[in-house]
Amino acid sequence: MTGSMALPSLMTTLIPWAISSVLLILAVLAVRWLTRDRLSSVNRYALWLVVLIRLLIPIQLPFLSSLGAVDLAPQMENTPVYAFPTGHMDAPERYIQHIREEQGEDPVMSAGVTSRSFPALGGIGFDYYNGGTILEENGYTDYAFFSTVPRILSILWGAGALVMLLCLVGNNLRFAARLRRSRRPLDIPQCPLPVYRMEGLSSPCLSGLFHPAIYLTPEVAENETALRHVLTHEGTHYAHKDHIWSALRCTALALHWYDPLVWLAVSLSKADGELACDEGAVRRLGEEERIPYGRTLVDMVAQRSLRPADLLSCSTTMAGGGKCIQQRVALLVKKPETRATAIFGACTALALAAVFTFGGGGPSPYSYTGYVAAVEASWSIHLAPPFTSSTWYPAIEDQEALKKARSILLQAEAYDKNGETTAFGFSEMIPVCYGLKLSSGTDITRFYLYPASTGLLYVLPYLDATTSGTVPVATLPDSTISQLKELANAQQQALDSGIAYDQFCSQIQQASAIQVTPPSRFSVSYPEPITAPSLLEAGRADLLCARAPTPQEARRRWNEDDLSRDAYQITLTLSSGQTAPYLLYQPGGLSWKSGGENLVYVLSGDSLQPIGVLDTYAVQALVGWAEQQKGHQNNPVPLTPEELAYFNDGSFFDNGTGNGGDAYLHFSIRNMFLTSQYDTPQDIDLFELFYCGSAQPSTPMSQEERQLVIDRGYHGTAPPCGCTKITRQEMDAVLLEHTGLTLEETRQVGLEQFTYLPEYDAYYHFHGDTNYTFPIFSQGFRQGDLIHLDYGDCMLTLRQTGNSYQFYSNRSLTAFPE
Repeated sequence: MTGSMALPSLMTTLIPWAISSVLLILAVLAVRWLTRDRLSSVNRYALWLVVLIRLLIPIQLPFLSSLGAVDLAPQMENTPVYAFPTGHMDAPERYIQHIREEQGEDPVMSAGVTSRSFPALGGIGFDYYNGGTILEENGYTDYAFFSTVPRILSILWGAGALVMLLCLVGNNLRFAARLRRSRRPLDIPQCPLPVYRMEGLSSPCLSGLFHPAIYLTPEVAENETALRHVLTHEGTHYAHKDHIWSALRCTALALHWYDPLVWLAVSLSKADGELACDEGAVRRLGEEERIPYGRTLVDMVAQRSLRPADLLSCSTTMAGGGKCIQQRVALLVKKPETRATAIFGACTALALAAVFTFGGGGPSPYSYTGYVAAVEASWSIHLAPPFTSSTWYPAIEDQEALKKARSILLQAEAYDKNGETTAFGFSEMIPVCYGLKLSSGTDITRFYLYPASTGLLYVLPYLDATTSGTVPVATLPDSTISQLKELANAQQQALDSGIAYDQFCSQIQQASAIQVTPPSRFSVSYPEPITAPSLLEAGRADLLCARAPTPQEARRRWNEDDLSRDAYQITLTLSSGQTAPYLLYQPGGLSWKSGGENLVYVLSGDSLQPIGVLDTYAVQALVGWAEQQKGHQNNPVPLTPEELAYFNDGSFFDNGTGNGGDAYLHFSIRNMFLTSQYDTPQDIDLFELFYCGSAQPSTPMSQEERQLVIDRGYHGTAPPCGCTKITRQEMDAVLLEHTGLTLEETRQVGLEQFTYLPEYDAYYHFHGDTNYTFPIFSQGFRQGDLIHLDYGDCMLTLRQTGNSYQFYSNRSLTAFPE
């Protein structure tokens, strides 16, 4: 308002706060829906934490400025609201026209402001409007009531929040007083919280913010099973600090009382809290109590359904509506587990929370701070030579090169505008200036780098031909240009490698055969190229996993002796009949050791320049297909009845114990190799393989060791079953004997499901009795040194090594190559 003093309002904070909260809730709802069957209840409940933080922290977000959210309040500030005219004065038309020329569209000529302070509160006070004068068609009118839209909305919000807070406090104080009047203490020594019995209580609950206690209905107190379940449930609420989260959740609801999405979020988070509590309670009670616990929940539904007023209650109640109980019981039965995609979804929500809650402001793009911000945020740095030069440099986009380029440009010092005040004009600087384009997504900031005769490099704002002059924003060392050129040239080398990489990918798709030649130090050979259709397709797929090298990777070189000793050679036979040779080289030798370099470089057979990068697993898979091609060159020979009987009568699966291999009665580690499906021995599920142990002599487990497993892997609650220990040495012994690999040479599939104690270098797992039977093989045949055994819809493949056998694969028959 030009004719009056505009009092500040809360809307500049409330509007972006509300919009960002809505966007965040929608994001969490989307993640929650996408991971509904793949995220444990505890992790799903944790998603709401980021929403709670946003709802309680009113930080103004510059991110929303681009959406117009923050600018909405100033626009609203110019919208007056007035009523109850107290007087009118006519005015000449030319006077009205004069006022309008001065004020534009603003009709407010003046507004009275009154200040009110309270000395008893340290002088705290507030300002308010006490009327205003409005310009109209034929004069101006005084109004008793005058305000602005943001001020009115701020007052409405404040009044609503105050009413909600009063209801929140009153409701919970009234309930607490009722509990204190009617409760009767119960002596339950094993419970860490006070426990009370209360008549007329609709549901057991945990109540109390500073001194929480558990309150039980008479029916629960008299039922031993229900009592155990309820105490565990409410104890889990206490362990989760849900009595604190409930209070914060209610506070957030009071602050955002106007937003239906917040009401929905509070309702869903409260329900998710109960589901998380159910999950934690069952974990404490043990798996055998899962079904009885569900029955206890079903008994609760008849006592009381969820009411809207419960959203303002800071107490945690075990009861719920029929639909809620049905969902909780269904999840108890389903027992969902967290998966990688669900973790990704949760991390996405946390990233959004960081953007919405902790976003920072953006300085003017053509100031020193703006220059620094643009450099730090850049995804691409492009140096352009003066227009008189024919040289061209590619954009610096590789992460390592980009990091170095940022470091070079951040050596800039702010230009002292109080010193030399020389302004550089377009015509003077454009013939010698280098262009600098800083890109971050859709945002592009341009500067000129002007090499002055003083030895400094001036950073100038981007200009065009209509600009008369400019003042530098920063200065850089004169070596900056040459350093950026070097990085850009390295980027060009990477682009050249990229062209060769594209050609490599094209040749793979055309390949009608893939010849694999091991390094010279290996005794194994693969005389025949991979040509079997299914094996060739698998080999192409493995090689197409290669990515283009980074600029740093493209510059790497190795001596020919190392390549001859350690590199695989692959020769692609193209559809035209031509061949294309490449080398596959891993510095340090091909292995899966975590301490070594886990990348394999694809080298051009002519220049030995890296043109691609593969994972070691892809190369090992390619070698596996070459191994299987050797088997394809031999006609399959059916096993004789005596040979097949060796695998069916337990002679093989007894693992030398002489017990006949009956896994229902005796443990056989060989039998455990059939508990998962795998294409290569590197893919064996180690959790399934060692589920019942290693069948090796093992060091006894100490009580201290067992307690460490419980604390680190089972949240301090011991499962009601035995614990198996498998040392790394035992795993290596089993794997070496039965696959020829060590633990480090596998992909370690399923290993994360064990609890690992580094101080003992051992893996642990609590489990009940689990027995696997050995299969009955319907037929078998031999191809070279491979033996294929059919059972059910699967095929077990063994490799004969002397008088013994090693496990090679265990796959569905439909996946076995023709």
